[in-house]
Amino acid sequence: MANVRETENHMLVEIEKFQLLHRRKEFIPYIFYVTGFIYLLVMHSFEGIAAILFLFGMMYQNRLGLQKKKLKILQADAAGGLESESVLRDLPDDYFLINDVEVKLRNGQKSQIDHLVLGRGGLFVIQSKNYTGRIEGSCNLFAKNWLQIKKRQAAKEERREFPNPVTQVSNFASRLHDYLAQHGIRNGPTIHGAVLFINTEVELYIEKRGSIPILVREEIYDFVKRMPAIYTDEQLNAVLPLLWGLPQPKTSQIKDSVPYVSTKTILFTSVFALFLFLFLLTQHYINNGDLNTDQAILHIIGHTGSLLLFSANFLAILYAIKIIFTFISRRIKL
Repeated sequence: MANVRETENHMLVEIEKFQLLHRRKEFIPYIFYVTGFIYLLVMHSFEGIAAILFLFGMMYQNRLGLQKKKLKILQADAAGGLESESVLRDLPDDYFLINDVEVKLRNGQKSQIDHLVLGRGGLFVIQSKNYTGRIEGSCNLFAKNWLQIKKRQAAKEERREFPNPVTQVSNFASRLHDYLAQHGIRNGPTIHGAVLFINTEVELYIEKRGSIPILVREEIYDFVKRMPAIYTDEQLNAVLPLLWGLPQPKTSQIKDSVPYVSTKTILFTSVFALFLFLFLLTQHYINNGDLNTDQAILHIIGHTGSLLLFSANFLAILYAIKIIFTFISRRIKL
């Protein structure tokens, strides 16, 4: 069995913390809804405060829903990392396995990878994926994304793009080489990269395969073992302390954001609603001959409360429409 650096899986810790925090926040949107509904019953009006409360409730629930989807993806990735780790642990005891590491250069550049394996055959950089279904992509480093296609009920398909893992492995290998060079290792073990799809329910349709192989579960062990043992203990011992001391990634992968409707969209909608209100009322006063243009504008500005009420209603309605169309478009893609 390989020598393994035993560390706490940072992704599992992050998932556990997020689940606890998420459970505490699930009731918050309903506070907005209930408060808005009470205001509606008491004041007999959906204007202003009620609209804003319902808007905030939708925004918050929208955010929690997306975070939950991201959480499911992270849970699958964490499970895949543990599964690939169990496969690599079966390597002989003259191999060293380091999981979930990050390399940071002196110029600030950094990369992370799932597994590092050091042995007499070289240094292996392995990125694991726990995806199912059909995987389409190209090993060309200029291909930005790959595509996952999963079958759903009624012959529907779910399509999801993810970053090109070959590019990730290539970048990490390059930065790992520079990292070793910065620490005086210029003739160290050859760095071999590989992408591992650990789930058995995956079909790979990859174009332009190159120097970084795309492997499935049954192939990774032989890939590491077949490399000729050309490196001495002295060479390995010079590299091992540097690799053993590499930190785990600390950046949170579950971001607190509202992607369905961005902040820019909300601000633009608010400004548009205000100008629309000004334009409509200005035209009304001018067409009726009650006031000239300057007088109409001053009169409208004096009605600041009405202006804000109209803006809040307009924004709430547009936001609701945006969410509805977002979910419809996502269902069409399934």
